[in-house]
Amino acid sequence: MFNFINKKTIINSAVSIIILFLIFLLIEFLNVRYIDFKYIKIFLFCSVVINVVSLFFVSQKQYYKNFILIFLFFISFLFIGIFKNSIFDYNSIKFLIAFYVGISNLILISVCFFNKKFKLFSYILQLVFLFPTLFILQYFFISGSLVSTDTILAVFQTNFGEIKSYIYDFIGIKQLAGFIALLMFSFFILKNNNKLKLNNINNKRILVILILSIFLNVFLVYKYKNNFVVKIAFDTTKYLRVYRDFKKQVSQRKVSDIKIDEKENINKGVYVLVIGESQNKEHMSAYGYDKKTTPWLESMEKEENFIKFENIYSCHTHTVPVLSYALTSKNQYNKIDISEAVSILDVAKAADIQTVWLSNQIHYGGWDNPVSVIADSAQQQKWINKNFGEHSRTTFYDIELVQELKSIKFYDNMLIVIHLMGNHGYYEDRYPEEFNIFKNENSKIAKYDNSILYNDYVVKNIFETIKEIPNFKALIYCADHADAVDQNLGHDLCQYVPNMTYIPLYVFLSDSYIKSNKQLYINLCNNKNCFWTNDLLFDLLLRILNMKIPEIYEQENDITSENYNNNINRFRTLNNKPITTDFNIENIVKYYNIPKSKYETKRKITIPKNSIWLHRVNKKERLKKYFDSYTGFETDVIFNSKKRYFNVSHDNIDGDENLADMLKNIKGLEQKYLWLDFKNLEQNNKKEALIILNKIVKDNKLLPEHIVVESQNPAALDIFRKAGYYTSFYLNCYCNRWHQSNKFPGLLSEYIKELDDSIVDFVSCDAHYFDIVKYYFPKVAHLFWVTDGPNNQKNKTDHIFETDNNTYVILNQN
Repeated sequence: MFNFINKKTIINSAVSIIILFLIFLLIEFLNVRYIDFKYIKIFLFCSVVINVVSLFFVSQKQYYKNFILIFLFFISFLFIGIFKNSIFDYNSIKFLIAFYVGISNLILISVCFFNKKFKLFSYILQLVFLFPTLFILQYFFISGSLVSTDTILAVFQTNFGEIKSYIYDFIGIKQLAGFIALLMFSFFILKNNNKLKLNNINNKRILVILILSIFLNVFLVYKYKNNFVVKIAFDTTKYLRVYRDFKKQVSQRKVSDIKIDEKENINKGVYVLVIGESQNKEHMSAYGYDKKTTPWLESMEKEENFIKFENIYSCHTHTVPVLSYALTSKNQYNKIDISEAVSILDVAKAADIQTVWLSNQIHYGGWDNPVSVIADSAQQQKWINKNFGEHSRTTFYDIELVQELKSIKFYDNMLIVIHLMGNHGYYEDRYPEEFNIFKNENSKIAKYDNSILYNDYVVKNIFETIKEIPNFKALIYCADHADAVDQNLGHDLCQYVPNMTYIPLYVFLSDSYIKSNKQLYINLCNNKNCFWTNDLLFDLLLRILNMKIPEIYEQENDITSENYNNNINRFRTLNNKPITTDFNIENIVKYYNIPKSKYETKRKITIPKNSIWLHRVNKKERLKKYFDSYTGFETDVIFNSKKRYFNVSHDNIDGDENLADMLKNIKGLEQKYLWLDFKNLEQNNKKEALIILNKIVKDNKLLPEHIVVESQNPAALDIFRKAGYYTSFYLNCYCNRWHQSNKFPGLLSEYIKELDDSIVDFVSCDAHYFDIVKYYFPKVAHLFWVTDGPNNQKNKTDHIFETDNNTYVILNQN
């Protein structure tokens, strides 16, 4: 019989509670780098609950082994934050821990009840609980990021073909191996849980423990349900319900309910909207790309009737949410509920305009989505892709849509929507062999460029067909979103980088249209450099058709208006992210939960603050030429262990110039400062490199405190600092590296951790990231170099650094 007041049991319980409590604190600390003692009662309560549940099992030791195994599996994605970028704040950590303590215990209790007579049910039940974590982990292995509500929605709104395309493009052997390992581990958990045995519940005291255990764990699950995982499930359900409501509203809405102002003044004619797919304007030669991917579009720029817009962004990175907004009165900037929004086809029919939908996309995804609902309201429809979602390869290339366009029944007043397959994944399947032009570079990029070239050809043929149609008035072309093909990320929003939203928009207006709508044409021309997101496409289409619905018209969102609001700060994508590609410190702090470095430079630094030195002095001639103009010089060095010398070079270990020779016989050198960018410093070469550097310093009568040794390996700088040199941790952000937003959080977090684990005097960085360094490294001394780059920093004065009391050196180009 179980003895509740046994002294040994009480001691063991107390020890267990303390150990569990410390483990929870450690998990929190590893994720957010601090402990908020105000809320530690949650962890203490969880520890007590676990101990209470353990009393219900025959073997407490076996229970703890099983609990730890399943609990750590459930919260394993928290540890992603330790090695990548933590997106969890303190509340998220404590809520997830408490929630999964409850879930883990309820699973273990239920297994014991079901694994005798209902073993299969027991397995199914456990797999249901394990699946969300399996999905989160596998998605992370594939994408390098955690899932979001939009990720789940994209799965619901896609088709099997697109899933196969994604697997083909982004899943390799490593991802497959990770998936198999996860499955094996899951089955190991299931098998291990079968070893658990219950105490005899006929014993009243054991029964009391059982009831108390179930109650406490249900309480934990309910009390702390407001967490990352449950929120995704809840939001997904909410949005799917909204989409269902949208479908219901469309089916019930009467055309007569849409009140159009001045209906008699509508610009009658034939209007064509072409929707591109996954098209990144950075790969279009008409937008400055160095390969000739859009020759027709470039030729059209010479036409006065043609207007190409420059600063255009998509409102999302997935087709369904983009077109749900772009084709309806809902946008990111108004408060209209999507379920209440009217579509452009609804409005057209209310104005007695015939509607046509031609598409090379799959008609339906796994579940109905708003785009299919909108398209199905068209009076004429043609879906030429007959694959029914089994794969993303099309039955026809997009050029077939031109033939379908020729075969429709024409009216004097029409809106024709043509939805291309465009540049969707499986790029090589978007064009015939004769368009396989680009071959001599990265295979995927070459295939993408070929698809852009073919897309240009298709749109050219669409235009040449429709311009011959009587009463043709306008062609509007806009892509849904872009692909981040250069980063090999597709358009997965969980790996969001800004160029997933860099899309083209252009408009061709006929002579007769311009003649009747001169002011609108002038306004469009004047606004072609304005910022715009494609959820405002509905407004653009309505104004080109000269339709206005008073209760939803928004002048500030009407790019055909003189009063269009072009304030860049108001524009968003993914509902809340700013469209600007600038790394604004306010946005970084807002969107990334990265704690500041706590490292502090304690050593007294004698280098003058805000001093200007010369960058990349890698030749003796350059050193001599500018010797009298600067107090310090930066030099790239690579240590050659075999030949025991520093080669002065940015890239080569051999050749070029010996550092000792470059510095030899330079009169007055002992009065100058040197910044040595040590390119290949490692633990295994640091001692020998120090010996050679000491000899160079001694031979030239230099002072170690006049020399900064810089490296990307801060741990290996320790012996240089002990020898009297200043040392600097090089934050590698060249080549716009930090502007690749998917990498930035992880890189910055990694650098902060490396710095906090090292002892150096400075951090050094490109001046483009001055604000980031100043914010995240507030207590360490700073070194910067000024280069030409995305923010054109070299045209700014060096006085910007005077606002930072920790800046000691700024490297100038000359």
